[in-house]
This record gives sequence, C-alpha cells and structure tokens, in this order.
Amino acid sequence: MLRCLAIIITLGVFLTVVSLGVNLSVARFNQTVLPPEPIKPFYIKEQSDRLQIALVGETIEVNKKAIENKLVTYLEIGRQQWTAVKDNPYFIHQVASIFSHARQKWDLWLNSDQVKAVNGWIKEQLDSYQSDSHKS
Repeated sequence: MLRCLAIIITLGVFLTVVSLGVNLSVARFNQTVLPPEPIKPFYIKEQSDRLQIALVGETIEVNKKAIENKLVTYLEIGRQQWTAVKDNPYFIHQVASIFSHARQKWDLWLNSDQVKAVNGWIKEQLDSYQSDSHKS
C-alpha cells in the first residue's frame, strides 16, 4: 500500500515538474521569438461542429457530429443486444442454475462440521467473556 502511494506521489511530482518546465519554456519562447500568435502549451478551441485540441503547437481537429452519431449508434446497438440477452430464456436458465448451485454450496458449507465447530468456539469465548465481565 505504501509502495503504491510512493509511486503515485513520485509520478505526481514528476508530472508537475515536467508541466512547469513546458510552461516556462513556452513562456520564454513567446518572449524571445515574439511569434505573431503566442504559443500556448495546451488549449481547446470549440467551433460549431469541430473541436480543435492543441498540445505545444501540435493540433488535432475532431468532428464532434461524427463522434456523437457513432456514440448514439453504438449505444443503440448495446441496448438491442442487452435486450436480446436479458430476454433470452437460455440466459435466464443459466443464471438461475448458477445461483441455485452457489446457494447449495453455501448451505452445505454453513451446515458443515467445521463451521459448527467455529461457531461453538466463538459462542464459548463470548460466554466466558460475559461471565468474566459479570464477576468483575
């Protein structure tokens, strides 16, 4: 757990230092070279049907309408497939069978001698603790 936290903190410090370095370099470039339009490290420009994303002078344009249309199409396909699976009697039977089998295994385990022995031991410990606490 601590190792993961150390890795996350190190990564955060690294990304902070790199982003500060990029910002400082871009600011110095804009002051020294004086381009007609100052370079920005990162920006997003939204137009009517396009989205323009720039990262340190490199830009990419994305057609928002095409992405929205594909997303709507994929969501509709997903809904249709879920409805087909959810209403499928074979699927319902398989899920019921799995739950039934799991319930049988659970009941067998709860009624096993090992579980009864552990429950008995816990009950003895609680009883002895309660009797000791009443004596004090």
